[in-house]
Amino acid sequence: MFIELLDFLSIPFFLLLIDKGFEANYPEYRLHKKILTMQCGNLSVEYNDIGIRGGNLIKEALCNSDHFLYNLSLSRNNISYETTKVIAEGLYNNSSLQSLDIGSLNVCLDALKMIVEAISHSSSLRRLDLHANRINVLGAKLLSDFLRKCSTLQFLNLRNNLIGNLGLKYLGEAISDNSSLIYLDLERNDIGLLGLKSFCEMLLKNNTLQHLNLGCNCINNQGVEVIEQTLRNNSILQSLNLQHNSFGVPGARSIASILSNNSTLRDLNLSCNPSIGEDGVEIIAESISKNCSIQSLRLDGHYIRYQSSKSLGEMLMKNSSILQLNLRGCFINDEGAKLIAKALAHNTSLQNLNLQGNRIGISGAEAFSEALRKNCTLKMINLAFNCFGVEGVEKLGAALYENSDLKVLNLAFNFDCDHKERVARSLRRALFFPPLKVDKTFHSDQDLTDRQVGWRSNVNIYPSLDIIKSRVKYDDYRISSVYGWRTYGHIKDEQGCLPLHIAMRSGLEWKDGMQKLLEANYLAMKEPDEVTGLLPFMLAATGQKSDLESVYQLLQQNPDSIVGYV
Repeated sequence: MFIELLDFLSIPFFLLLIDKGFEANYPEYRLHKKILTMQCGNLSVEYNDIGIRGGNLIKEALCNSDHFLYNLSLSRNNISYETTKVIAEGLYNNSSLQSLDIGSLNVCLDALKMIVEAISHSSSLRRLDLHANRINVLGAKLLSDFLRKCSTLQFLNLRNNLIGNLGLKYLGEAISDNSSLIYLDLERNDIGLLGLKSFCEMLLKNNTLQHLNLGCNCINNQGVEVIEQTLRNNSILQSLNLQHNSFGVPGARSIASILSNNSTLRDLNLSCNPSIGEDGVEIIAESISKNCSIQSLRLDGHYIRYQSSKSLGEMLMKNSSILQLNLRGCFINDEGAKLIAKALAHNTSLQNLNLQGNRIGISGAEAFSEALRKNCTLKMINLAFNCFGVEGVEKLGAALYENSDLKVLNLAFNFDCDHKERVARSLRRALFFPPLKVDKTFHSDQDLTDRQVGWRSNVNIYPSLDIIKSRVKYDDYRISSVYGWRTYGHIKDEQGCLPLHIAMRSGLEWKDGMQKLLEANYLAMKEPDEVTGLLPFMLAATGQKSDLESVYQLLQQNPDSIVGYV
């Protein structure tokens, strides 16, 4: 039977060699293959040298009435003026495209004009990405005309362009008349106070924009004051990004005023504005304590000491709406961590807490361990890149065993790699044998299979095949053959083999866990096994324990395994 199998597989291997040869020497062949195997109307040809032939292939795909193209990504390509003209013709004759990504193309103004004119009258386009194209004032004026004509666009990414004050004024005039745009990204555009004033004046006339990114624009205290005056009379904006700017304590007071007078803002990003200092953090934390609308707050990249940690703890004690808090890289020590952990034990709303890259040691880890025993709402906590050591990680592992609500606990890079076996042994009980609850919702697919520990690169814990198969005898656990499957699906063993390959060689069947391993890492089905050199669908067909259902499902999920070669 093995010889017959080799004969059967010899043709695909031969065609694979031909396929790889064509891919290496003919860029158009790679593009043509992507178009032929295009699924669900998505086509991404990033990082390709698209010539005039490639442009014609994309034009054919855009004009094909039998297979609708919904999402097209051309970013990070070197496209000439002639190629852009061909693609623009295809865009003009397309009536199905919903998302177009042409970021980092560095096209000239005339080429950009052709593309914009081609999509101006589209009745289907929802998303346009033009990041990093060096759009100057003339390009901004061109886009303002486009925004007046296009009545369906909802997402516009203009990050990392050279729009400037005058360009922002043109965009503001168009946005005041636009009735469809929901998301606008203006990060890294060299926006000054004059441009910000004119834009905010026009923003008052708009009644649809919900998400605005103004990060990395050197906005000072006066700029934040302009934004504050605008948002006093704005009841639409839900998300505001002011990261990497240059305002200080006066700007923090303006933000506190926004939080006091605005009840629609949900997401506030203030990361990497170190000039606000501890006083600014305290002012913002105190204002959020009284605000019932903020759900997500980012303060990462600030220097948070004892007093500001105390203010944040009081905020968590009083606020009942905040769901996500990011304090990554804030130099928080054990004393500050204890204050936050104490508040966490009583908080009933926070679901996601990021404390990565701080200076939290063993006593801080012990404080979080006690908090996790009492907290029943937290779903994700990131404690990577701290100073817990083995003892601190073990204390958190003991809390994990008693906490059945936490889904993600990231403890990466908290201990020396030499101690990974000790940590693995101490945490194995918490990882694979959690306490059972009478509540049947705990056994749902989402709750049971999502819980994991983020190990990153400094520990490998693999459930043995016996542990995997032992799950099958419990009906409630049948849906979760591998506990922590999303983490382990991407980690290779010492031989460079993924869990999907290991389980297939061991004869694990589709219904007993193979499906979950594939869902954890879909890219694994395209990666050959390091031991045998066979693709996953071939592995599933070999040996006495071969599973026909696994072979069928793998080929159905990735028909390119055969079709692409034949």
